[in-house]
Amino acid sequence: MIPQDLLGDEVDNTPDDAVTATIHQNLATHNLVPTEHLVDSGYTDADLLATSRTQHTIDLVGPVAADGSWQAKAAQGFDLSQFALDWEAQRVTCPQGKQSVAWRRFASSPLCRGRQSIRM
Repeated sequence: MIPQDLLGDEVDNTPDDAVTATIHQNLATHNLVPTEHLVDSGYTDADLLATSRTQHTIDLVGPVAADGSWQAKAAQGFDLSQFALDWEAQRVTCPQGKQSVAWRRFASSPLCRGRQSIRM
C-alpha cells in the first residue's frame, strides 16, 4: 500500500487513468519507483502502458478494457486483439503476418481525445 502523502492530494476524486502519471512522478521524486505496478483496468490504456515504461521504467501490469470496435463486436474482420504490438521495436504485426513499415505518434486527431495514438 502506498502512503497517502506519496500519492498527493490531487488523486482524491480523480479518475484512475488521470492520476497514474502523478503517482509515478511522486514515487520517482522519493526514489521509490517499483519495477512493476499492478493495477485494475481503470489504469491501463495505451498511453499509460507506454509512458509508464519509457518515463519511469515501470511496467504497468493489469487487464486492458475490452475492444469496443465494430470488428470485435461483429466478429468480422480483424480487431485489435489480433495484432501483435512490439513497443520496443516500434512494430506491429497483423494477423496475416505483415509488419508495419512506420510507427508515428499522433496527438492531434479528434479521435485521440487528447491522448497519444499510434498510426500505422
